[in-house]
Amino acid sequence: MQGYASVQQHNENESSQRQIPHLPQHKSFLQTFCSSNGPPQVVVVTFLTTLSYGAIVAILPQVGTQRFAVLNYGYDGEDCASFAYYDKPQECLKGSADAQNAHAFSEFVANGFIVLTGPLFGSITDTHGRRLWFVVGTVLAEVGIFAFFYVFFQPSSNPWVFYCIRSLHGVVNWIAISLSILADIIPPEFRAAAVGQLMAAYWLGVCIGPTIAVFLGNTNAVIFSCIVAIIAI
Repeated sequence: MQGYASVQQHNENESSQRQIPHLPQHKSFLQTFCSSNGPPQVVVVTFLTTLSYGAIVAILPQVGTQRFAVLNYGYDGEDCASFAYYDKPQECLKGSADAQNAHAFSEFVANGFIVLTGPLFGSITDTHGRRLWFVVGTVLAEVGIFAFFYVFFQPSSNPWVFYCIRSLHGVVNWIAISLSILADIIPPEFRAAAVGQLMAAYWLGVCIGPTIAVFLGNTNAVIFSCIVAIIAI
């Protein structure tokens, strides 16, 4: 019995001296996301892109209405925005209708581009990489900002310059490429959270942009939008 007890005590001592292997520590989502190369930059660019466009969305109807009223109907009175809706001159009402139609046409063309070119560029980015086409898509999304800058500061320019150039953002859908970049780099267990981060950045820019424009005023809002667009590119 003493021999059995000594053997058992020896085995217990050996077991206590063994080093228990350390289990690998899994990173949290934020650690994985922030340490990855690509997703944080994509989220920041997404926020800046929507912020720059959101800053002009607040003043786009006013500028479009006034410009169409002057160019299409010869309006030469006070700013159309200074009138209440029921007191607006007919030229302003017609200009407002033209601005809405132009914007609807621009988005229709952009969405048409997305439907037609989406599968094509999806295949291209799968084969040749996504970085170049993400940059191209971002530039096409931001070039409309500079077109609006031109229209805003050139009273004789036609607003259709902006609406036509703006529709080009649908040629390369940068949002779809952004989602693909996240799917390529982020581990499967964190992809849903990464997509949530991207969408949060998108809608945060859309919400903050018009608010900033209200406080800055039209001229400063256009300048602010261009500065943010340059930073995003």
